[in-house]
Amino acid sequence: MVYWEYFQTESKYYDRMIERHKEFDKPFYYADGVSCWTGFVPNNRYAIETLSAAVHSCQKYGVKEVFVTLWGDNGGETSFFAALPSLFFLAEISRGTEDMDLIKEKFLELTGLTFDDFLLMEELSHINMKENLPANAEKCFLYQDCFTGLFDGFLS
Repeated sequence: MVYWEYFQTESKYYDRMIERHKEFDKPFYYADGVSCWTGFVPNNRYAIETLSAAVHSCQKYGVKEVFVTLWGDNGGETSFFAALPSLFFLAEISRGTEDMDLIKEKFLELTGLTFDDFLLMEELSHINMKENLPANAEKCFLYQDCFTGLFDGFLS
């Protein structure tokens, strides 16, 4: 059995759901996701928030099998390599490393690339969009027709 959750950032939520899964009295896995399914770049920042809350709850309740999914929806436009910060973060917090500066230092040492440079890819996705509209602004910009203003309504 797999308990999967991609969108919660509060440990209380995971605690409650893990307690419910434990009622089955069967071993289960926990699966989180790095959002690679909405556009051209993953949402590592959000994945790090969900992973942090989830892993702390999994550790608290003894869930030992934790993994991250990377889906190739919408034509598989996102490079899975771009999700490396989230995967590395999961590995480090699973080992008990909580210090984000240390995690970033280890990431640089291992890859030769900075953690924050990877996160810069997401900036276009986090521009000031109106609420409840697509979070993949990079697609709106790419497919925008400057003469018809197809996506003008999405921008604030």
